[in-house]
Amino acid sequence: MLNKTYMIGHLGNDPERGFTTHNKEMTHFSLGLNETWKDKRTGERKQETTWVRIFCFGKLAENCAKYLTKGSKVYVEGSLKSTTRQLTVEGATPENVNVKSFHIKAGKVIFLHIKKKDQEYTQQEDQSYFNQDISQLATGPNDDDDLPF
Repeated sequence: MLNKTYMIGHLGNDPERGFTTHNKEMTHFSLGLNETWKDKRTGERKQETTWVRIFCFGKLAENCAKYLTKGSKVYVEGSLKSTTRQLTVEGATPENVNVKSFHIKAGKVIFLHIKKKDQEYTQQEDQSYFNQDISQLATGPNDDDDLPF
C-alpha cells in the first residue's frame, strides 16, 4: 500500500507549537492549496482554495515553528492520517456520533518562500533558511545526455 502526499501551498496561519501526550515536540498549521481554471462558459478565470491541516514532529516541527509564518510558501511531503472523535448530539441515535477528520503528517517540508517578521526570504537570498536545495524539485536531475536532440 502507498500512502504518500505531495503538495505546494501557502500557510493560512502562523504555525502553532505544542507537545504530544508523550512529550514529543509538535507543530501544526493550515496549508492553502489553490486550484485555478478558466470557466468554459464565461471565459472567466476562477480559483478555489482547499485547506489541509499539516502536522510536523521533532526537529521538523521546531524548524517550521521557527522560520514559517502566515503566507509562507512550502512544499510538503507526507502521509494522510485520520482521527476519529466521539461527539454527543442531542436527538441522535446512537447517542454518540463518530466524526472522522483527515490531516497530513509531514515527513518533509521545504521552505520555498518564507515570510518572517515583516521581511521576506527566498532561497537565492539566504540558503541557510532552507533544509534542501529546491532547484531540482520541479525539473529533476540534469539528464541532458539522454535528450534526443
